[in-house]
Amino acid sequence: MKDERKLFMDLATDDRRAVRRNAAQMLVAVLLASGAWALAAHMAEMQQDELEQVRHEVRMAVHAKAAIEAQQAAQSYWVPRVAVAYAQGARDECERQRMANGSHLPCGGQ
Repeated sequence: MKDERKLFMDLATDDRRAVRRNAAQMLVAVLLASGAWALAAHMAEMQQDELEQVRHEVRMAVHAKAAIEAQQAAQSYWVPRVAVAYAQGARDECERQRMANGSHLPCGGQ
């Protein structure tokens, strides 16, 4: 009876050790998995931040290019027209002055 009891106690002790060992192994596996998950989530977040930064830079470059093109278009449209209008205004003023003074000299080298 004592031997059976001792054998039973030894088996129970071995079972408890095995359960503890299995629990420890499972805990390590869970911790490793959660650490890997946290690392993967962190990496994904960093990649998302980098992607947003690249998107922002692309948007800024597109806006800058559009602004430059708009400025160039405005200059190519308005600068000649302003110059022509200014020259026409100067020519008209010269004609008024010439008529007022009774001069027969041409305005602007005409």
